[in-house]
Amino acid sequence: MKFSMKLSSKLIPAFLLAVFTLSGIWGISVQKRQLPQSFTADKSSYSQKRIYKEKTGTSEPEKEYGFKYSNTESITDSLAATEKYEKKSVKDKKENSSSNSDISDTEHSSYTQNRSTSHLTQQKRTSSESGTYLELQENEKFSPETRELKKNSETVYFRTTIKDKETVRSRSYEFEIHHLNNELKVRKESVSINGGKAEHFKGKVLLEEGKNIIRIYAEYTDKSGKKISVYSDYTVYVSLGDIVIVTTLKNGSSVNENKISFEAYAMLDSERFSVTADCNGKVIEQISGKYTAVLSKGDNKINILAQRNGRSKREEILIKCSAGGELGIYTDLKNSEINESYYSFTARVLNGTENAKISVIFNGKTITSDNQLYTVRLNTGSNSIRIKASDKSENGEKKVINEVYEIKYVPLSTPETAPKLSYCNISDGTQVRGNTFTLNIKSEDFKGNRIYYDKIKVSLNGTVYPYSWVSEYTSYLLYLGSGANTLNIRIYDSDGRYSDYMYTINCKYAADGEKIGLFTLNIDANVLGIGDIVKNASVEIRQGENAAGAVVRFLEENGYDFSNGGSIEQGFYLAKISRHGIAANVNIPSELRSFIDNDHLVWTNQSSSDSIGENDYCQGSGWMFSVNGIFSGTSLSDVMLNDGDAFKLRYTLAYGKDIGGYAVSSDGTRKNYEKIW
Repeated sequence: MKFSMKLSSKLIPAFLLAVFTLSGIWGISVQKRQLPQSFTADKSSYSQKRIYKEKTGTSEPEKEYGFKYSNTESITDSLAATEKYEKKSVKDKKENSSSNSDISDTEHSSYTQNRSTSHLTQQKRTSSESGTYLELQENEKFSPETRELKKNSETVYFRTTIKDKETVRSRSYEFEIHHLNNELKVRKESVSINGGKAEHFKGKVLLEEGKNIIRIYAEYTDKSGKKISVYSDYTVYVSLGDIVIVTTLKNGSSVNENKISFEAYAMLDSERFSVTADCNGKVIEQISGKYTAVLSKGDNKINILAQRNGRSKREEILIKCSAGGELGIYTDLKNSEINESYYSFTARVLNGTENAKISVIFNGKTITSDNQLYTVRLNTGSNSIRIKASDKSENGEKKVINEVYEIKYVPLSTPETAPKLSYCNISDGTQVRGNTFTLNIKSEDFKGNRIYYDKIKVSLNGTVYPYSWVSEYTSYLLYLGSGANTLNIRIYDSDGRYSDYMYTINCKYAADGEKIGLFTLNIDANVLGIGDIVKNASVEIRQGENAAGAVVRFLEENGYDFSNGGSIEQGFYLAKISRHGIAANVNIPSELRSFIDNDHLVWTNQSSSDSIGENDYCQGSGWMFSVNGIFSGTSLSDVMLNDGDAFKLRYTLAYGKDIGGYAVSSDGTRKNYEKIW
C-alpha cells in the first residue's frame, strides 16, 4: 500500500521595476531573479549627483568600494525611467539622450548580464537583475547593462586600491582586493579586463591603450547558504602619448541597408575630443556626436581622422553593404526574457518603395512609433510583438511579410518578494559519512504558496538531480564524492523570479557495508490499542544499504518474520509482521471505530493473534513508514537514511488517516481524521 501527496500552488505575479546604473562603482549584489522593490511610476527619475548627495552628503561617492544600496526606490537609466515614459514624449527623451550622448559615460554607467534587447538611443538599456543579489558570471562578455541601486544601506563587500577614472602611463597595472565582511565565506574571486578574464590574477594585470574597464567579481555565501554574487567596475585609462580613436563601428561588419549610424571620438592623455569622418571619400556630417554614413552596395571604406597638438591618427574601417533586393524588416527585437516592465525597440522596412508600410502589433493592439522607436509596457509573463511590412510594386503587385517575437517579462523582486527556502536539512559545511545523502527541502513564494519540484533545480558538483519524491518536503537522493561537494539549489516562482542557495557537503569515504551512522527505529500499532512493538531501537546505517535493507536486517536479527511485496532493491512494501502473540491483546479504540464507520470503510474478519498485516481488521489497513515525522508515500527501497534519522513503522486501519499519514489535498476534500493515534 502506497500513499502519495499532490498539492497545487498558485503563484502570484509581481510588480514592475526600472533600474539605473551608476558609474561602475559598486559591487552590486543580486540573487537572480530577485531584485529591487517596486516603486510608483511617477517617482522614478533621479539624477546621479542627487542620489549621491542624499546618501553621502557629497556630490560624488567613494569610488573604491564594492557595495549595494537596499530598500525602497529603484533608480534607472534616464531613458528607461518610468517617469519619462509617462510624463514626457518619446521625442523629448530622444533629444535628451542625444544632448547627453557620451560613449564613455554610456559604457561606464552600466555593465552586466543582459537578458533584454538593447537600442542605441536608449543608451543600450538592458535588464538582468534578479533579487537582492546580482548573479553575474565572471567570464561573461563586457556589455552595457543595468544595475540595481537601493537606498539606506551600507552593505560593503570588498574594497580595492584602484583609483577609478585615473590615467596611467604603463599598460602594467597593479592593485589589491580586500574582502571586508567576515560573516561571509568567499567562494570565488575573479578579475576581468574589458570583458576578458584575467587568468591567475596575482595583483597585476595588463591593460590596453586607451580606456579599460576592470571588473572585480566576488561570490560569497552567508550562514544560511544563500549565495551572494557582487561586482564592481572601474575605469582606468592608459596613455602612452599616442592618440586613441574610440568608435562603435566594427571593422569587417556587414549590414543589409544603405545607411549606418555610429559614434566616434578620440582620446589623448585622458582628454576627449572630436574626430572627422568620411565614407568612400565623402565627408560625414556629425550631429550631437553621432555620424550617419550612406553606403554603396558592396565594400565601403569609412575613414576616421583625429588631430590634436600637432599629432594625428587615422583609422580605416571596412563595412560591407548588402542592401537591395527583397522586401524585408529591420528590427533589434529578438525573443528574450527581461526584467523591466518598459521595453523599447526599433522597426522599419528594408528595400521598400515609397508605398511601403510597417505595422507593429503588441499583444493584439497596433502601436505607433516616434521616428521608428517603439516603447511598450509589458505584461507579466509572455508578450507577443508582431511586425508586419507591406509594399506595392509599380505593377500593382502587393507583398506582405510578418515577423513575430516573444518577450517574457519577469518582474524584479525585493527580499520580501523573492522565493525562499523555508526548510533545508543541511547547512553549509555539513559532514557526511558515506556517499549518499537524502536532501529534504521546502520552498515557497512570497505569498506563502508552496513551490514544487518543477520550479526547483538541484545540482551537485555540476550534475542536475531529479527529485526522488514529494511529501511535506521535496526530496532528492544525492550521491556524493569523497571530500568537498558543492550543492546548488535554485528555486523559481511562477513569474520567473528565483533565488540561489549554495552549500558545501564534506563527504568521508566509506566502503560498502561499513557503518556510517545510526537511526532510531520505532514500530507501533497504536490503532489496535497495543502501543509500541519496538521502541527507540538504535540501528546501524551501513554504506550502500537502503531503508528496506536496514528494516529487514533489524526484523531478522530480532526474531520477527515478515512478508513483503517487491524486493529490497526495488518497490519494497512491508505487507505483514509476524511473531508469536504480537496481536494477542488487540483493543481498537471506540472513538477510532466511530471515525472509521463515519468514513464508510468496511470492517473485515481477517486477523491473527500472531501477525499484523494489510487488510487485517479493516479495508484500509496496512503498514506505513515515516522519516523524521514525514510520510513520503514512496517505497522503502527508494529511501536512504541519514545519520540521526527517526524512522517509524506505523500500522493504520484507515489508509493513514488515523496516524496522520494520509495524502491530504489543498482543497480539504482529502484529510486526516481530527484525532491521530
